[in-house]
Amino acid sequence: FPSHDTRFQTLAGTGIVTWSWLTSKNAKILYVDGNITLGFSNQTDGQEAELHVYPDATTDYVLTLPSGSYFANDHLNTFNIEHGTGTMYVFTMKYNGTNTRIDYAVYKN
Repeated sequence: FPSHDTRFQTLAGTGIVTWSWLTSKNAKILYVDGNITLGFSNQTDGQEAELHVYPDATTDYVLTLPSGSYFANDHLNTFNIEHGTGTMYVFTMKYNGTNTRIDYAVYKN
């Protein structure tokens, strides 16, 4: 297995943002104020990863995940991120060689 950095890699920008699971299996998006299309690269069969998203205080936006990704509860690949200071979205992901299954939890102060 490749060695993975367990620290959280910061993903930045709006529009298309690519996350290499080889670089880090954990990533975070801080205070994004626009829609994001997240791309995955360098996934390996059975690999798990975690994404933390911290929205800004005033803007709602849409997180779109790559084709072949789906949320376990509805089989869609988009998620509405609601604004809120002190809010954190935690997405846990598992890649099965073809698709990425995603579960999530929302934490608010």
